[in-house]
Amino acid sequence: MRVPTPGHRMRFVLAIIAAMAMSGLPSFAQEAPPENHPFIDFDRLELGPRLSALVFGSDFEADPSFGAGIFTRAPMPWLSQDVLGLETDRFGLFAELTISNIERDTDLLLEDPKGSLFFFTLGTDYTLHRDDDVFVATQLALQYGRFGGVTDLDDGIALLGGVMGGVRLSDALSLVVNPQLALGNGDDFIVFGAVGVLIDF
Repeated sequence: MRVPTPGHRMRFVLAIIAAMAMSGLPSFAQEAPPENHPFIDFDRLELGPRLSALVFGSDFEADPSFGAGIFTRAPMPWLSQDVLGLETDRFGLFAELTISNIERDTDLLLEDPKGSLFFFTLGTDYTLHRDDDVFVATQLALQYGRFGGVTDLDDGIALLGGVMGGVRLSDALSLVVNPQLALGNGDDFIVFGAVGVLIDF
C-alpha cells in the first residue's frame, strides 16, 4: 500500500476546496454592514414664515387675535426606516414659534387685561400622503405658552394636535395650511389656523 506524499495531500485538499466553490456553497466573505440612517436629516430641512388666526376658548374671555411666526421641519429617517421598517421617511420632527397678543373682555376689573403671547411648539408629524404636487401630515406636539403677565392667565405646557396640508408651487416652495388645537388645563384651549410657505433647503 502506497502512503500519500505531502504533495498528494495538498492536491487532495485543493481539489476539495475547488469542488466546494463550484458547488455553490455559501461563502464566508463578510457581508457589508446595513446602512445606518441619520436620526434627523438636516439636508432636507424645510423652513418658512406663517400667519395665524388664534381663537381662544371661553375661559379666556377674549376675542380672536392674529399672530405671526416661523415653522421648521426635517425628516427622521432613523425612526422611519431603521426602527419601524418603513420604505419612506414618513415621520418628521418639527418646531414652531408663534407671537401674538390677547386682550381679555370681562366684567371683572383686571390689573393687566392685555399682553403679548409667545408659543413654542416641538413635536413629531406623520406623513399620510406625499407626491410631486401635494402632501398631508398629522401632528402631535407639546407647546409652551407664555401669556405676558396677563391677569389670571398662567404660563404652561399644552398638548397640541394638528393637520398640515400643502401644495407645491415649485421644486423648493410649498403653500401650506395648518389648523391646530392646543389643550391646556381643564377647558382651556386655543385653536390656531396658520397659512404660510415652506422652503426646501
